[in-house]
Amino acid sequence: MSTLDSGDLWLFGAGVTLFGLIGGVIARDRSVQRDKNVREDKMHERVTRVREDLSRDLGELRRELNDYKLEVQREYASVGHLKEVETRLAQAIERLDSRLEAMPGQLAQELKQVFNTSD
Repeated sequence: MSTLDSGDLWLFGAGVTLFGLIGGVIARDRSVQRDKNVREDKMHERVTRVREDLSRDLGELRRELNDYKLEVQREYASVGHLKEVETRLAQAIERLDSRLEAMPGQLAQELKQVFNTSD
């Protein structure tokens, strides 16, 4: 059997040191990668929350806009409807005007009839 001399011990020590360094680099790399993954997961969670909040807010804005449009349609008359109402009012005023103009003549005729028939 052979005994270990100082050269073999140096080689063994260098191998252990090299193995330790490689293991340390691998462990550090894994730790950095794990931290990176944690940060990415947190970032994705934040992005997802922001996306959900924006989606919810956008949905609320759409509902509010639709409600407002419906309210405007209910409360405000259309131009066509206003023109139709204006036309009907103008016709009603013309009929009243004609009746009022004819009233004194009709009243005079009725008075003549009343006074002529009583003679």
